[in-house]
Amino acid sequence: AKRDYGFTEAKIARFLQEGRGAGTGGGYLPWLTMHDVPSTGLSTRIRGRKHGRTHHLLSNLERGAFLECDWSEDVLDIREQFP
Repeated sequence: AKRDYGFTEAKIARFLQEGRGAGTGGGYLPWLTMHDVPSTGLSTRIRGRKHGRTHHLLSNLERGAFLECDWSEDVLDIREQFP
């Protein structure tokens, strides 16, 4: 395997120290990025319209839900891969 995709206490502590899963709006950092998990399907990084940050989406279903939320006037913030 090219990378270690398992979670250890040290890896979780590092993610918390990096600020993953925290923040709001354009300052939010997702808990998982597309480089953190193996995928045989379609992963997407897409710039959001609401805050201008890159969103890491791990499936077509997530991408579809994201696009619906990103264009909705009722949605104020989108936080994908929330821990």
